[in-house]
Amino acid sequence: MSRVKDTCLQFIRHRHPGAIGCFHYGSTVTGMVTENSDIDLIVVYEQPLTTYREKLRWNGWLLDTFVFDAEAIHGSMILARNNGNSVLAHSIKNAEIISLSDSSLMERIRHLSIRIADAPPLARSLENQRQLLTGLIDDFGGLNDAQSKIFVLSEIFHSLIDIILSKYGESGGSKRYAARLLRAKDPQLLDALAGSYEDAIGGSPDGFVTLAKATLHIAGGELREGFRMKLPETLRIPIDCVG
Repeated sequence: MSRVKDTCLQFIRHRHPGAIGCFHYGSTVTGMVTENSDIDLIVVYEQPLTTYREKLRWNGWLLDTFVFDAEAIHGSMILARNNGNSVLAHSIKNAEIISLSDSSLMERIRHLSIRIADAPPLARSLENQRQLLTGLIDDFGGLNDAQSKIFVLSEIFHSLIDIILSKYGESGGSKRYAARLLRAKDPQLLDALAGSYEDAIGGSPDGFVTLAKATLHIAGGELREGFRMKLPETLRIPIDCVG
């Protein structure tokens, strides 16, 4: 057993004795460990509880833990996907399972995470991405201020990554692993994207903007009208409550 996995087991038994196990993910699983790496854990209970996140140091390691019950973790993956974010599902899909009791429930959660992570992007999510990228390219074309252009170029880059991840069935995944994914799936696209973005930041944006427009065309083209997107959940407060 690896030293990291042994640390995870000892931590769960000490800090979460009622848990059925945890999903161990991140750099200590992928092998991309640095001197500042922490241990990322999703701790799972069978019985309902109040979900929370906790960061603490234990036995010399910094641990970043998310604590869920089984139903809450399923609901959180679904809710996040509906909002265009599948990071939780991807984290569980690629995690190491450390079971303390009910390994079958942990495997069922893994199976659900794979279904959610690998599902094609929601039509409205792709529409949102298209209208966002369309607006950013339009905005960039109207800018004369070099500093403003740099900020909009950054937004275009992130929007492009979202669309490219969707293309490869990784919609809503973490952007920090986008380069690794593209290196495996389409190294030529990675070279073109990274090279043209570097040129754009250096003051020569034409190639990058052309790549952005070509990606937008593949995704379905420009979108300026004829779409509807769901807004975040609304908090309603009666007007009479305002003093």
